[in-house]
Amino acid sequence: MPAVEPRPAHRRPRPRRPPDRGHARRGPAGVGALGRPGLLRRLPGRQRARAGRGGDRHRGPGRRARRQRGGVVLPARRRQGRAARRDPRARRADRRRGARARPRPRGGLSVQSSEVTTGRRLAVVLEPGDEVLASLAEACREHGIRQGFVPVFSGAFRTARFIAADVPVDDQEPPLPQEVTVTYTEGIGSGTILWDADAGVATPHLHLAVGVKNAAAAGFAGHVLGAETHYTVEVLIEEVVAPAMLRVPDPRAYGIPTMRFA
Repeated sequence: MPAVEPRPAHRRPRPRRPPDRGHARRGPAGVGALGRPGLLRRLPGRQRARAGRGGDRHRGPGRRARRQRGGVVLPARRRQGRAARRDPRARRADRRRGARARPRPRGGLSVQSSEVTTGRRLAVVLEPGDEVLASLAEACREHGIRQGFVPVFSGAFRTARFIAADVPVDDQEPPLPQEVTVTYTEGIGSGTILWDADAGVATPHLHLAVGVKNAAAAGFAGHVLGAETHYTVEVLIEEVVAPAMLRVPDPRAYGIPTMRFA
């Protein structure tokens, strides 16, 4: 039997070292990535001191409590969420008053908002010659809809009247008293329907953008004062059950009635 020559030292297989099961901050060599000088300079003082000495596997994570969930260590700041990132004085005040919700600062804004409860959806198809605003008010009366939104409003219009001026005005801040009538247009718009308690009817409030077909689709847009259907107009009305919506004159808007929630 031929003699077996021993392998050179550099070709002998090295014994496999078991992985280090130390602290999560430590790597296989005992200090890990946090022990490198390039990273130590970017750490705060206390963390730099702990990382420089390789952590402390006997003391555990340290003074900030950490929780073991499914093998993932979550720091206390992440567990506490928004409360941990707030000012400490605000957290102490919350503990004194039973951790009630604090109102968000509004920053001087006067915006109005409310969640709405929707009801039925009503599809309306207007035929040639139908007046748009009167036809929508009649459809709401027939189906008992007092208020809602108009997300779909499109079609062809024989005439459409907008609040606008034919010539430039000096002061554009107050509402314009003039109106403009355009003919044979097609376009799309949207709006709302609110209950008029004085008249006892549901009143549509629509805005429309149209293009004049005989003028290279020149655009006109604005608040609709009236419109007549040319070929057809398709409308979708989405009923709002709550809250009650009404229009109240707003002195900041030159007395124009604007929508409010009752």
